[in-house]
Parts: sequence; C-alpha cells; structure tokens
Amino acid sequence: MFAKAWEKHDSAALLFEKGFLDDAISRAYYAVFHGVAVLLRDKNVRLAVHKHVYILTQFQKEFIMSGLIKQDTFKTIIAIKTRREIADYSFESQPSVNDVRLIIEDARSCLAEFEAYIAGRALPPLRKPGNTA
Repeated sequence: MFAKAWEKHDSAALLFEKGFLDDAISRAYYAVFHGVAVLLRDKNVRLAVHKHVYILTQFQKEFIMSGLIKQDTFKTIIAIKTRREIADYSFESQPSVNDVRLIIEDARSCLAEFEAYIAGRALPPLRKPGNTA
C-alpha cells in the first residue's frame, strides 16, 4: 500500500547521502504526502482534486480531528511541507545537514504511524488460491 511513499523516502535518503539537501527535503515531503493519500483512499475519500491543501485538509478532517492519527503528526507534516516549499521555491534555501536528517527521520516516523494505523485495523490476509494451508 505504501510502496510509493517508501520509494520517495528512500530517494530522500539517497539524495541526502549525496548532499542534495533541498531535493532530499522535497522527497521527504512527498513520501509523507503519498502516505496521506493512501490513508485517504483507504477511507474512500475522493481525491479528484490533487491540490495539497485540499488533501491535507481532508486528512485533518478524517484522521486528526477524529483522533485516529496524532495531532503532533499533523504538525510534523505541515512543518515538512513548509520546509519543502522553502527548499523548492527559495533562492536562499540553505538547510543544515542536521535539519535535513531530522526531516527525513520525521517522514519515516509519519509513514510508520500510517502503516501501524492500517495494520491495527486490518483483517487477516486471505488465503492464496490453491493454498490449502
């Protein structure tokens, strides 16, 4: 379910290792953004509008206000989004190595929480066809 989100996270880590700090921030944000989209699709929230504000507002409504995901997680997502906007659009963006490391760790924590939410309410896996065990 979260393959694309983890792919973005892994690319953030690789960009970080190579010293591409602004790009690492951007990929870390998109890791979380794709994770949010997975959760919303799982709740059958229509994502016809791909505006980030719309999707994050729907996430807040469905998961934060209902207490399914922690309020601090939403604050972290918004902080990563803000850093991404600076990294992508500011000519003066100069994030520190430590700041970027923390952003990537925060993205990992968000994805882990999203997966834990899904796992905590998931049904047992179905048997594969032909599997008699």
